[in-house]
Amino acid sequence: MFLSSGKEAIWTKVRGCRFQSTSETQKKRESSGTHTRRPTIGTRWKLPVYYKGVLVGDYEADFVVEDKIILELKAVSTLHPKHEAQAINYLTATGLRLAILLNFGADSLQHPRVVK
Repeated sequence: MFLSSGKEAIWTKVRGCRFQSTSETQKKRESSGTHTRRPTIGTRWKLPVYYKGVLVGDYEADFVVEDKIILELKAVSTLHPKHEAQAINYLTATGLRLAILLNFGADSLQHPRVVK
């Protein structure tokens, strides 16, 4: 599924964040005299979970970017279908359409998108 240009721009910003350190970014800003807006990232959104109309608990999303993208952090050797199912549950609970699973436990960074 293709993202709208606004969501693609946010994804590009998020993807770029994992490759640049804060100090490198700051040095570039100081030397170029330019300032770019960083994406807004909220942490630990609590999502109520209902079963047959009764509140049974909460899910906690790791990060939410620009109130549009859920970032779910993992540190496992391999992502499993249950991780994607968890992201889909978060998307359903929030009404958002895109989640990105960031897995730091594999040999290289994995970052599959989950679209609802």
